[in-house]
Amino acid sequence: MDKPREDAPDGLRQLRAMIASGLQPPIGEKLAFDLVEVERGHAVFEGTPDRSVYNPLGLVHGGYAATMLDRGMSAKSVGEASRLA
Repeated sequence: MDKPREDAPDGLRQLRAMIASGLQPPIGEKLAFDLVEVERGHAVFEGTPDRSVYNPLGLVHGGYAATMLDRGMSAKSVGEASRLA
């Protein structure tokens, strides 16, 4: 396995750079939610679901919420991992 580059930014810096540049991962673009704040052990996403994520009952599908939770935990983990390296 390759060693991490010494000059490579840690995960927290990478996430902050994404926010600063306005870039979002494709899933965020597809489901219209953005990472708006990140600190060690803390990540905030904002999103407004549209009709494309409604279930047959006209409510937001649970998969939308689960995806936001997944992204939040992923961002938190990336930020935490930077202090473990």
